[in-house]
Amino acid sequence: IALWLIEGLRREHIGLEREVQLNGKMQMHSAYSRLPLNPICIQGNLKPDECEQSLEIHKAVLQAYNNWWQIVGSLSPSHAAAFYPLDLTDIIWFGSPEQWPEETLNIYQTISPEGIVAERKLRQLEIIGETYDYKQGTNLQTVFYSLKNPNENPPFTPDMLKIQKIVLNYYDENGNQIRTEEILPGNK
Repeated sequence: IALWLIEGLRREHIGLEREVQLNGKMQMHSAYSRLPLNPICIQGNLKPDECEQSLEIHKAVLQAYNNWWQIVGSLSPSHAAAFYPLDLTDIIWFGSPEQWPEETLNIYQTISPEGIVAERKLRQLEIIGETYDYKQGTNLQTVFYSLKNPNENPPFTPDMLKIQKIVLNYYDENGNQIRTEEILPGNK
C-alpha cells in the first residue's frame, strides 16, 4: 500500500510536469494519470486475485521501487517522477493504463557512440472526437537506455538495460517544440 501511495504522488508530479510541457494545454484524459482504489500489481496474463496473493510479484515491485529510489533519491520530485519504477518489468498497477501504451521498447543491435542501446518514447494521449478512444499525440519524453554491463554483446534484452537519460520536450501554445530538458539519473 505504501508503494501504491508513492506511485500516486509520482503520477501527480507527472501530471503537473505535463501541464508545463504542453504550456497548459493538457489534452490527456485526467483519469489516465490516476491510480485505481485497489493497490494490486498485475504481472503478465495472471488474474488480479492470483497477483494479489503472489509473494513473487510483491518482492519484484518492492525491488523495482528500491532500485528507482537509488536512481532518483537526489533528484527534484518533478525530475524523479519522470522515471517509471516498473519500467523494464512486465508488471503494471491494476486498473491503470499501461505506462507505455503506444510505443514499445526499441532495442538496437549496435551501441551508439554515446552508449545508447535502446529508447522508448512516451507520447501524450489525445482524445479522438467525442469518444474515450485515444491516439498517439505529442512526444512528451524519450527514455534512453545504456547497458548495465558495457561488455555485453547483442542481442540486447531489457534485463541488460539501465536508464542513461530522459529527455523532456516542451511546447508553446501552438504545439511547436520550444526546448528540451535532459534528466540524468541521480546515481549511476
